[in-house]
Amino acid sequence: MINPNKTIEKCCHGYYRYMGSLTTPPCTEGVIWTVMEQIRPISAKQVKMLKRAVETEFKKNARPIQAIHDRQIKLYQPNNLIHPINQNHYY
Repeated sequence: MINPNKTIEKCCHGYYRYMGSLTTPPCTEGVIWTVMEQIRPISAKQVKMLKRAVETEFKKNARPIQAIHDRQIKLYQPNNLIHPINQNHYY
C-alpha cells in the first residue's frame, strides 16, 4: 500500500497543493490535491493493488482539464517556505 503521509515525509523535493474537486461526477468541490514536484516510482505490485481497488467502480475517472480560475496553488519546498503560484495556467 502507498501511505501518502510517509511519501511526503521522506520527500526531499517540494510539492504543490491546491483546493480542487473530484475528477468523477458530481465533481464535488473541496478536495485538497497534493502533487509531488518529482515523480516517485512505485512497484508493479503497488500498481496491481491500486488497479484492483478502483477497477470495479471507476472505469472512467477523469474529465477534461479545467481552468485554474482564481484557485491558489502553493509550492511547498523542503525549507518549509510556501510560495503561492498566481499564474493563470491550466493544470
